[in-house]
Amino acid sequence: FLNVIIVIIRDIQHRKEQEMEIERLIEFQSTILENVGMAIITTDIQGTITSFNKTAEELLGYNADDVIGKTTPEKLHLQSEIEEQAKFLTEKLKLKIDPGFEVFTIEAKLGNPQHYQWSYIRKDGTLFPVNLIVTSLKDKNGEIIGYVGIAMDMTSIKNAEEKFSYFYNLSPDIAGISRLSDGLMLDVNTAFLNTLGYSYYDVIGKTAIEIDLWAETFDRDIFIRALNNNTVVKNFENHIKTKNGKMLTVLYSASKFLFGGDECILFVIRDISEIRQKESDLQNERMLTNSLFDSSPGI
Repeated sequence: FLNVIIVIIRDIQHRKEQEMEIERLIEFQSTILENVGMAIITTDIQGTITSFNKTAEELLGYNADDVIGKTTPEKLHLQSEIEEQAKFLTEKLKLKIDPGFEVFTIEAKLGNPQHYQWSYIRKDGTLFPVNLIVTSLKDKNGEIIGYVGIAMDMTSIKNAEEKFSYFYNLSPDIAGISRLSDGLMLDVNTAFLNTLGYSYYDVIGKTAIEIDLWAETFDRDIFIRALNNNTVVKNFENHIKTKNGKMLTVLYSASKFLFGGDECILFVIRDISEIRQKESDLQNERMLTNSLFDSSPGI
């Protein structure tokens, strides 16, 4: 009988230790969720919000009690964006996707969650950009029991992008972004188009070789080797061609970076054709002067 009591006591102690460990894990997870720096919102399978972390409260202006059990994440989104996403996913997935909660969850349900840019609506009606990914929550049998959305505030990044875009397009120098492996043009600035005589759609999606940009392809090979060895190349002098075949002398600078999973380059090209022409003219004048001086008798 005493042995039975001891076993029962040990069993109770073991269960209490397990319960304490579970409580510590829950507290640990809760601390992470509340301080992760991203808005984390969970829902049940119908879309009703079941949790709303501290960052979500701070970014959106709602208290968790305002939304938990009372509404769906659709309240936080522009209806126009939901409708656009429904059309996009219908085309992408070849499935009829209605403009509702399903636009956020369908890819998670299919096991292929994706990041998308959205506008969140604060309680006061103001908007801010977020990068949102929605994944599924599953029980121990692998059945979906809800969803979790993780949103990163993109305001500072968008502001930086806008500033970069402003100076990028305002710059008098030719600039653009291309894929390092093959020179595929991903973006170019206004100066590129105006200086070289192309339209935007003449260039985007084509390689530098396809538009015959480099006067000598071996110059590009030398440049790419230098970029691979140094990450940044500055003031590489070479020649490029405009759309109508005019040759320009340029200084080519570039830096490598990752964009969309591909190694790309941000390039800046400064046209120094006039400078080099003036230097050549000046050199010719000097040579002519020296020739006249040397051929003049009695001097």
